[in-house]
Amino acid sequence: MVLIKVLQVTKPLSVQLQGVSQDLSRVMTSVNDCTDLLTRYRNDKADFALLFSAAEEIHHGEIQMPCIVARQTQRVNVPTKTPQSIIVVPFIDTCIGQLTEQFTEHHAISQSFCMVCVSK
Repeated sequence: MVLIKVLQVTKPLSVQLQGVSQDLSRVMTSVNDCTDLLTRYRNDKADFALLFSAAEEIHHGEIQMPCIVARQTQRVNVPTKTPQSIIVVPFIDTCIGQLTEQFTEHHAISQSFCMVCVSK
């Protein structure tokens, strides 16, 4: 359910990026809209609970906390007390981080183009 929700947000951006003609400012607006919406999903308690309850339905029961140790080096050791935070938050954070990382340079370029257009 979490994957479906994230892909519903990112698919229009993916289709737009694969188009023949690109408008950099429109693409950057779409990227910012996607990251804002994903951040809202991450921070919204009601939507977050709905996503997790759907995951529990698919799992056919309660999702348990994985074992967390003090010095774990081979996998992510998210400091949390609830299983919801272990599953949903790292996935959404990764998606937001990837979008931000991939388009930071493009954002700077689009802003410099806007500065050139405004100054003329």
